[in-house]
Formats: sequence, C-alpha cells, structure tokens
Amino acid sequence: MLKVGELAKGTGMTLRTLHHYDEIGLLSPGERSRDGHRLYTFRDITRLQSVRILQQLDIPLDEVKRILRRKDFSLPELSRLYISILVKRINAEHSLSQQLKHMRGVWQSGNEVRLDDVMNCIRTMSELQRCDLGIAND
Repeated sequence: MLKVGELAKGTGMTLRTLHHYDEIGLLSPGERSRDGHRLYTFRDITRLQSVRILQQLDIPLDEVKRILRRKDFSLPELSRLYISILVKRINAEHSLSQQLKHMRGVWQSGNEVRLDDVMNCIRTMSELQRCDLGIAND
C-alpha cells in the first residue's frame, strides 16, 4: 500500500488532484492508516490507471466515474482501445513529420509545394486531432 504522497510522486500526479479524486468519489483509498492517512491498494492504483486513460480520451470526470461503475467495464479492453489509439497517433505523427520535412525541403529549394502535398498534410493533422479526441478510425 502507498500513502498519497508516495502515489503522487510515483505517478507524477499532484496531491491536490488525488485529494480531489477522493473528494468527488472517483478514487478513494482502499485503506486508512491508524492516524488517518490515505493508503492506496494495488486495486486503487489500477483504478487510477483507468481514470488516467479515460482522461486521455477527453472524457469528463463525471462520465469517467459512471464508466468505471459499469459492470461490463474492463481495464484490459480499455487498454486495448487505448493502445489502438496510440498506435494510430504514432503513425500519424510519423507521417506528418515526413510530410513536413518534404515540404520544408521543397520550400528551401525555392520551389512551390504541390497542392496534393498540402492537402495530405492537412488530412494527417485531422487524423491526429481525432486520435487526440479518442476517436478511433477502425
């Protein structure tokens, strides 16, 4: 079990955020020490992982709480979905980087970039935005 400060330090989160999660009933510690300190169990920490993944998908905290209460909620399934989104994001970022490098080279050589290249670049930016919003394009 971890005290709230240890959990904050280990996860890079703030004490304030963890206290807030406790106050709103999103992530309450599974145990308390004799002197009243919050003690987080492994189960609590995996719940925190679920919270953070759902937040990365831009889901509001009240909706996160509702999702986590569902009987059919599955951290393995949530992880599968998030991995899929991350892979798409990585691929889109790599593609965008290559497109921008190509366009920069064309500009630096004093030539004009083709319209198709600009359109493809914008399309890739749109794909990235959808990934950031957690919208899977399966």
